[in-house]
Amino acid sequence: MEKLPPIPIRAGHRWREFRIRYIPALTFLIALVSVVFIWRDHVAAPSYVGEVETVRANVISTLPGLLVELSVDRFDKVTKGQVIGKVYPADPELLKSSLAAIEIELRMLQNRVALDEERNDLNNEQIRLDWLNQRVDLATAKVNLEFAESEFRRVTTLHKEKILSLSEFELAKNLFDARQEEVTEKAKVVAEMEKRLQVMNEAEKSRGGRTNSSLTEAIAGQEAQLLLAEGPITLTSPIDGIVSTINHRAGERVMDGLPIVTITSSQANRIFAFARQPLQVIPKVGDRVQVRTRGSPRKTAIGNVLHVSSGVEMMAAPLNSNGKDGLIELNSVLGNSIERGLPFSVSMPEGLSIYPGEAVDLIVLR
Repeated sequence: MEKLPPIPIRAGHRWREFRIRYIPALTFLIALVSVVFIWRDHVAAPSYVGEVETVRANVISTLPGLLVELSVDRFDKVTKGQVIGKVYPADPELLKSSLAAIEIELRMLQNRVALDEERNDLNNEQIRLDWLNQRVDLATAKVNLEFAESEFRRVTTLHKEKILSLSEFELAKNLFDARQEEVTEKAKVVAEMEKRLQVMNEAEKSRGGRTNSSLTEAIAGQEAQLLLAEGPITLTSPIDGIVSTINHRAGERVMDGLPIVTITSSQANRIFAFARQPLQVIPKVGDRVQVRTRGSPRKTAIGNVLHVSSGVEMMAAPLNSNGKDGLIELNSVLGNSIERGLPFSVSMPEGLSIYPGEAVDLIVLR
């Protein structure tokens, strides 16, 4: 019997058979590999949730006054000791009045010295009064300079925006330059008189000259008042870091002890975490800890437990997470955490770039 040729099968039927037989198996294998990959690199369950320590420092004024200058803005980088602002302990107008009152008192003391019979023995006090008078003039000149500088900055801004004319700009600039020159010259006079006064004091001590105690006390009182009115309080940065918060701007009145600027350090040395109850694995000092970032791709490094608290404490809301699946609970999101945990700290692993305040996953290795 003659062999018949095979009946041709259409491509659509072959594709249908392939979809029915092989596509489900391939889909299952691909899904299985994907789940293993995602679970290993992205959804691995942490034992604890940690938070990188954030170091903050507040810049405050020791006396209430007027913030006349602020030279930084938010997110600016600053270094330790950098000048970031100035605060006058009093309003400039009140400061002028105070300096005028001190000047009157000093003149009265000068008249008293002139009428005293022991003029030769009071030469030292006379020079000291002259020195204080020059300091009063210098402090007044500095106040005038602050006014001129503030006006010059305002006029410069308006001139750039073509609101004020060139003549008004030059007038403000000339006044500012004149005030600067006045402060410079008066500062030189004060420095020279201070050197002369030091020489007179040394000579007076060497020969055991007489002094008028009441007059000396009166001069010392005026000098103490002058120190309070003399010059602004300089605000400096206590740490290296970045300006994270500005609570007051130039021109505002500030209170003593309240933060004007908050600086956040860009470096962190520790990670804080809580061992959530029930305490299944209690960390111990020296234990190795795997630190896993939450970014993509995840990075891991090894740190060590530095400290373990001696008691259970209330857990902060960002650290209150389920230790089994790593999911933040609803009461944590709402800020109504009532959980307790055992706090401990972990060293910052070398080579792991983590921002202060960033949440990381921790696994204690035993």
